[in-house]
Amino acid sequence: LLGAEQTGFITDLGFEMYHKILDEAVQELKETEFKDLFYKDLVKEAAEAVKVDTSIETDLEILIPETYVSNISERLGLYSKIDNIKNEEGLAKFTASIKDRFGPIPVPVLDLIETVRLRWLAENLGFEKVVIKNESMKCYFLPSDNERYFQSAAFGKVIAYVQSHPKSCHMKEHKTRLILRIDEVLSIGKAIEVLQNMSA
Repeated sequence: LLGAEQTGFITDLGFEMYHKILDEAVQELKETEFKDLFYKDLVKEAAEAVKVDTSIETDLEILIPETYVSNISERLGLYSKIDNIKNEEGLAKFTASIKDRFGPIPVPVLDLIETVRLRWLAENLGFEKVVIKNESMKCYFLPSDNERYFQSAAFGKVIAYVQSHPKSCHMKEHKTRLILRIDEVLSIGKAIEVLQNMSA
């Protein structure tokens, strides 16, 4: 498939490096001369660049208490179910089913349910990890070498929020990551409120 000239380049550069340069050249053409033709692909690629699986850490009480669901295997099953919920409809069904089975839902379980919403918001903004401890929330960005993310609309929204809340927002770089700290986040509800405003 390759002519003598291209084969020579591959020999000099190595196959992987040749592919990398070729991919970069194709991507550049997609984003410049042929951007109208590849508009849908570029939008999809930008969304993929932001796609993360966010982890949440907190010292707040977000759990299913033994006093609410006494059977340990049932509790583990519920944790597994809640972790696999993908949308609001699924979350509403889960909430209704546990209320029906176990009675009025205690605050720690309600906060656990809200944490799912928090994770969705964080994923859409491109945060790999969110830590809510010591009355503040730390949001860990994707690695610094993820150029597409740092050129995305999601990152733009975060920066706009930080600029409009200079007293409560503090950004710093640690190793290869940016970390955003937001002060006075005392609950899961407040964390959701902050990320909703950030996403607007």
